[in-house]
Amino acid sequence: MFLTAFLTSGILLILALALLILRRRFPLLRRSARLLLLLFAVQLLRDAAAAGLIDLSIHLLKAADALFIFLLVALAIYLFKDISQAWLTQRGITVSKLFWDLLMGVAYALLILVLLKEIFNIDVTPLLATSAVITVVIGLAVQDTLINLIAGTVFHFENTLRRGDWIQLEDLVGQVCELTWRTVQLVTPDQEMVIVPNQDLTRKQFVNLTRVGAARVMEIGVSYADDPDLVMGVLRQAVLSTPGVLWNPPPVIYIQSFADFSIVYRIRFFIKDYTHFRRLEGEVRRSIWYFFRRHGITIPFPIRTLQLERRPAGPAAPRDGRVAEAVAQVEMFRQLDPAELAAVAETAEIMEYPSGAVIAAEGEVGRSMFVIRRGSVEILKGTRKVAQLGVGDICGEIALFTGDPRGASVVAAAPLEVLVVHKAGFDAILKQNKEFVAKIERMVTERLKSTADKMAAPRKSDADNTIIRRIRKYLLGE
Repeated sequence: MFLTAFLTSGILLILALALLILRRRFPLLRRSARLLLLLFAVQLLRDAAAAGLIDLSIHLLKAADALFIFLLVALAIYLFKDISQAWLTQRGITVSKLFWDLLMGVAYALLILVLLKEIFNIDVTPLLATSAVITVVIGLAVQDTLINLIAGTVFHFENTLRRGDWIQLEDLVGQVCELTWRTVQLVTPDQEMVIVPNQDLTRKQFVNLTRVGAARVMEIGVSYADDPDLVMGVLRQAVLSTPGVLWNPPPVIYIQSFADFSIVYRIRFFIKDYTHFRRLEGEVRRSIWYFFRRHGITIPFPIRTLQLERRPAGPAAPRDGRVAEAVAQVEMFRQLDPAELAAVAETAEIMEYPSGAVIAAEGEVGRSMFVIRRGSVEILKGTRKVAQLGVGDICGEIALFTGDPRGASVVAAAPLEVLVVHKAGFDAILKQNKEFVAKIERMVTERLKSTADKMAAPRKSDADNTIIRRIRKYLLGE
């Protein structure tokens, strides 16, 4: 008889002990275990009163019954919340803390009203009417808090903000780590926690940086003396050579304005995420500086004073002897006389690139060709590798000779040294020897033979003839 009276308490105790044992493996069970222990304590008190071991008044018994029901329903609510959150997380669905707080607040309010009416026989109608008046009074006293609550609710149901988004509010950039009923908690790139009241986000314009795509924009001024087509091509190479910058979508580069002492270029590029965007922007600027230095592009200083100075003309700076030697070793130049070799070498240069650098970008105007002296390159169509070239190989010559946009990107597969021969060198030769174009045509024809198996013979012949005509038109103006 004694065991029967305490059967419910015993069951609750066993369940609570089982959850306590399992809580290390399943952390979600910790809160449920504590609630079960409280339920056991309340039920033990009720069982003891029912067995006559202790004497409780009718009011204390009602209070114990109400507390038991409250704890039981709370246990069910928390189990539902924990299981739902785990299920949604497995499917990649994030629900803000604000939603759960509102849902549980409404559930607890309804539960208290039901307990007051059913157990204590209290008429809740006057209570609701009185609470409405109290709500108005309190609402006037805590307007800001209510505005924050309403704003947080709007953010949740409009889905304009969610955990993990990067936002920019004026000069503040941070990642949303939590949405509460009063604030939005942001973590900045410097790992600082910033608490922003919800109403600030409703009264001011903020930018959600990650919904459409993680992109960054920067501007840079370049000298008026530098060719805009060359500058935009070099900027594209520099940006794509930076690890962490996406190739697709491709960067967008255009002239923003003509400033007092420079042409301002605007660069928009996409990144994987914003976690280290400041470091990545620094790497992009570093890459731009090195690429500008290699191509002789100038970032001008603000100048307000002009000083004219006459100096006697001195001897021209000697050219790098390695360049002339490297030009003479290229197969297609071996039949040139010394004057013609000197004309090519006058505009050529030897350049070095680190692994991963973009030497030529797909779609840019071809103004130079490359002869690999050390290392290797990958030829990419989009992001797909179509070929790999090594020491002695030539690339970029077809776009150079036809004036067409480059059909693929050239990326350094290892630390690279190349001989860069510019179109100006060929122009100098053609002024003296127009028969040189026949040599170019033969070299291009040999290059096109490698694609013979990719198209039918009639089509290939037509393509060869079309390219030869474009070469003659571009180089000779025929």
